[in-house]
Amino acid sequence: MAYTKEQLSLVSTTTLPSEVSEVLRAAAIERYMEVIKLRQYGFVDTSSEEGAMTYNYNVLDELSNAKEVGEGSEPDYDDANATKGSQQFIKIMKAFKISWEADALKTINLRAGQTRAAVDQVFEYEDSKIIERLEADRTSTAAGTDWSGASADPVKDVRTALRTVRSLGYIMDKMVLDPVNYEELCSIVASNTWYSTTEAVLKKGAGSTIPFQGLEIIEVPDATLGTATLFKAGSSGTFITAEAKKIGLNVFDDKDAQTTKVQVYERAVPAAVVRADSAYCITGL
Repeated sequence: MAYTKEQLSLVSTTTLPSEVSEVLRAAAIERYMEVIKLRQYGFVDTSSEEGAMTYNYNVLDELSNAKEVGEGSEPDYDDANATKGSQQFIKIMKAFKISWEADALKTINLRAGQTRAAVDQVFEYEDSKIIERLEADRTSTAAGTDWSGASADPVKDVRTALRTVRSLGYIMDKMVLDPVNYEELCSIVASNTWYSTTEAVLKKGAGSTIPFQGLEIIEVPDATLGTATLFKAGSSGTFITAEAKKIGLNVFDDKDAQTTKVQVYERAVPAAVVRADSAYCITGL
C-alpha cells in the first residue's frame, strides 16, 4: 500500500509556506515508496479511528477438508467461527530539530533529507515489531541444519517447512532471513554448480530476486540470527497491519530554542497474526 500526496497528512502548529509543506510531504512519500517494508506483504487495515486504543480482529477457525458427497445427499457443515484477538495500538515516532542558522544555510534540502531518514527509522522499527510477532506466533517450527557448516541442507530445511504448512492448507511464498543467514544461503547456492541461478547470484550480488523453491527472500536486519521465518503474503495471508494514524509529519518552530522541529510518526498495530498456521520458523541455522 502506498500513500498519495493527498493521503499523507501534514500537521503544523505554525503556518508554513506552502512550498515548504509540499517539499517535506513529497520527501516523505518518496522515501515511503522506495523503502521495502514488511507491511506490504500483509494486509493494511485503515478502518480504525485515529483515537482508537485497541485493535480487535478475528482469527478465523480452520475449515475441514472437502470430500465427495453422494447425489442428493447433504454435505457436512462446519460451524464457521472465529477467535477474537486484540492488540494495543502503539505510537512510533522519530523526531529531529534544526537550528534556525543551519536551516537558513541549507534551506529546505536539510529538512527534506532528514525527513526521508526519519521515515526510514519509523518503518525500520515497525518492521522489527512485525518480524518479532511472526516469530512468536507461528504455529509450526523445526530445527534446521547449520547453513554455515559442512552439513548444510537448506533445500531439505525449506522443503520440510513448505510440506508441513501445505498439509495445513497453506502455500507459503515469503521467507525472512537475517543478512548473515542470507549470505550463507547465497554461498551454498553459488558453490553448487547444479543450481541454475549460480551465475545470477554471483553477478547480481544476490539481491532479493534470488529464487529459492518458489519463495521470495526478504533480508531483514531485525530478524533473529539463525532463524528463517516463512509465511503467506497477501490479503488472506498470515498477518494484518492496522493503522489508527497513518504516517504523518508535524513541523513547528520552537522560538525559545530557535529551532525548527520535525516529527514523523504513526499509530499502528504492526502485526496482528490472523492465520498462524500459514507461518513457520526454521531454527538453528
